[in-house]
Amino acid sequence: MPNSRFFFLLAFAVCPPFACKQQTELTLEIEAKTNLKEPIKDADVFIDENPVGKTDHLGRFVTTKELERDKQIKITIKKESDDFYYAPYIDSFRTPDEDHSELSLKPVIYFVPKPKRAHLEKKPPLTDAPPKTPPAPKEKAPEPSKPDELASQPSSPPPEPPSKTPLLEPNPTPAIKEPPPAPSGSILTFYAYQDDKPLDGVIIESQSFLSQKIAPVCETNQRGRCIFTFPDTPPSTLAIIATKSGYQTLQMKVQPQQTQRIRLQLKKGRSLDLRASLKRFHHSLGLKGVGVFINGKSVGYTDQAGFLTVPLAEKPGELLDIQLKSSHHLPTSITHEVVLSGSLKIEQHFTPISPPKGRIGITDLLPAGNLDDPKMPQYLKGVKPHFEASLRQYLFKNSIFQRVEPSVIKKALEREAMSVSDALLEGFAHQSLDEKVDALLRPTLIISDPLSLELTLVDRNGDILAAAKE
Repeated sequence: MPNSRFFFLLAFAVCPPFACKQQTELTLEIEAKTNLKEPIKDADVFIDENPVGKTDHLGRFVTTKELERDKQIKITIKKESDDFYYAPYIDSFRTPDEDHSELSLKPVIYFVPKPKRAHLEKKPPLTDAPPKTPPAPKEKAPEPSKPDELASQPSSPPPEPPSKTPLLEPNPTPAIKEPPPAPSGSILTFYAYQDDKPLDGVIIESQSFLSQKIAPVCETNQRGRCIFTFPDTPPSTLAIIATKSGYQTLQMKVQPQQTQRIRLQLKKGRSLDLRASLKRFHHSLGLKGVGVFINGKSVGYTDQAGFLTVPLAEKPGELLDIQLKSSHHLPTSITHEVVLSGSLKIEQHFTPISPPKGRIGITDLLPAGNLDDPKMPQYLKGVKPHFEASLRQYLFKNSIFQRVEPSVIKKALEREAMSVSDALLEGFAHQSLDEKVDALLRPTLIISDPLSLELTLVDRNGDILAAAKE
């Protein structure tokens, strides 16, 4: 078979076995977040210094590439910003000797704010004309100086560029104004100490901006320092919790201001950290007002975030009787018996006595069908009473549902840079909207003959729960 032999020799000549390198099909999945657990949008992804794409608004990126088998590969993730420095994420791995492989990365990228550039005072521009003087009577006005004459005249030196001094230090150059104030998305800088010694590894927790839930926001470095950047205008009062093994938990309230510095003074010892939460469908929110008793003695009540910390003076090995009481939730009373060995952490879930209402978010009316119909604005205006009647008929005639207006939905989605369509198609689980609604209702006006109104109810995972049409 001369033809087969010819093609075999041709293939051997083009790609002999010792020269050809086998490939693996690699599927790379990335979910990039900051140290504040916020997704990083538009971060550049590189494989061996070659750009392969950018992360989406959820910090996710997926790609499939043909790579050489059993080879060391470097993956780099970079983020450029005018307001913050993002530390590049670099990782390396060896591709497997297989036809198909998958790699999932969840990088944590640290960032710090950039110093605001100082502004120079404006000086009048140089001109060829001499300074204006009152005209003398019957005298000829002086002629403009020539360029070479102007160059020979003494002139003030050009302004020096702003020196790279820290943001909060005074600038020695008198011609430079103070830096402009920080934007509304402000910064809290924490400094953790034991006496005058900086403490690393102190975990700072705070309340979520959309609920009473507390979550970690940063962890101090070797200098005892960490930065918390507000994604939006900060609240007037913020609950702060600082924890470190071997130290008593510190609980305090602060009033955030722009670029405010907060000193945290921790003491060695033990403490009882209690977290009381209210179970609501798939949510756990902080429960305020739960009474706490140790060995029959009242030691306080949980705050708005459902948290209370109490220093413990008892010795290790002692038996503690810890009782929690709530008059409006179940259980109304519960007791924990523990033997003290170190710091105690107790988390207790409560449920409301009356079943909670399901929160239904109403999105704006969406036109579909013949969008070129000149009467479409008239249809949209006239369908509103019918839409409200449909809501009352299919949903809100039952008292178990609670209505959430479109303005609340839009505000929550803006924090995540999501659209209503994204939330309906992809779901909104673990997003800001997830703490506001339990399901979304999409009303759609079908412009045809006759007109029809469709109502679609979508849950947090993007699945359709129910639909109606009239």
